[in-house]
Amino acid sequence: MNYRTNYVRNPGPDDIGKLVNYVAGDLVLRGSGLRADRHDIDGFRSMAYDCEMSRQHMFAFENHHDPEKLARRVRLAFRDEVDADFLVGVHTDTETNHVHVAQVGTANECYMDSDDIEQLRSAVAGRFDGESIGTGATA
Repeated sequence: MNYRTNYVRNPGPDDIGKLVNYVAGDLVLRGSGLRADRHDIDGFRSMAYDCEMSRQHMFAFENHHDPEKLARRVRLAFRDEVDADFLVGVHTDTETNHVHVAQVGTANECYMDSDDIEQLRSAVAGRFDGESIGTGATA
């Protein structure tokens, strides 16, 4: 599994548009685990306009996984590890499915140091038995 993350402090309209487009995939789940519809995505976009910080996460796996399973397992790891609001999107347009997570909140909720990043990477990998944690770029 490869993992990348980056953030934007005080995101502007262009940043928010990119963040929401980033997560919009074949399957999008709300943090609660329910499927996100257009209303949910628009609500997340509105919430992002008032946030101090946004963060994007991307997980690419070595093996192909069912999109529902990917979304559910990544969402559970985020629910356990992250305090901020988030959406989980699964993209199936590559050889192996991959997951994007958009996160918004206060700087305190979205800030991650290298230990936090490693903890989240391990939490997600732990939900996929046999998958290597791999390496990833962080920001």
